[in-house]
Amino acid sequence: MTITEFFGMGGYAEFVWPAYLITIIVLAGSLLLARTRHRRLRNIRRQVNRKNPLESNDPSA
Repeated sequence: MTITEFFGMGGYAEFVWPAYLITIIVLAGSLLLARTRHRRLRNIRRQVNRKNPLESNDPSA
């Protein structure tokens, strides 16, 4: 099998490569969204801890 045959995917390249591209885009978007939400929540938690340091560190709460 040559590299040209591989990228041609036996005549199905026009279906296979866009599917790979869409999958990569969705996975990358999911990772970026999770990372953004994590950072946002971490920043909110820090702000709350600055405003109420005793309340947020109280283990009985």
